[in-house]
Amino acid sequence: MILKDLGKVIDNSKERLLRLKVKYPELDAYLVFSSNMGQVNLTNDGLTILREFSKMFVPSTAKNRSVELIKQLKDLEKVGRELDETRKVQALKEKSEKENELSKILPSLELEPNSQVELRFGNLNHELIAKLQKDTLVDQNLTMQSRASIRIVLGTIKSLS
Repeated sequence: MILKDLGKVIDNSKERLLRLKVKYPELDAYLVFSSNMGQVNLTNDGLTILREFSKMFVPSTAKNRSVELIKQLKDLEKVGRELDETRKVQALKEKSEKENELSKILPSLELEPNSQVELRFGNLNHELIAKLQKDTLVDQNLTMQSRASIRIVLGTIKSLS
């Protein structure tokens, strides 16, 4: 799956969370993308995902270029504050070119299909978590069925697409 198709996963995940909140009104939770390599709040902002959880993307030259462009843009912002007006205009032009290139690459970056969508809790309620572990809206294979676990997995981005 590529980044531009992530909206369907997000919509399906939000809809599932809403259904869980209807079943369990005391549920205080939000959604994240996660794997054993990191996590990021559920968002369709590809730039935020890439900045905060780049390992959610399949390694590729396009991903490497995108990460490099983000770094260059950050450097340009720092340097841009210290430049005189003439060089500031040049830096703004360079920044615009890099943002344009990034906006063209980003939607086609491939996502790791086994990245998961999980619940994170505002308030831990172990009785509720035990109920959620057994709920049919939760992925039973990826959610540990143990009182010691508080991980509730709705599914992978592949299964939620």
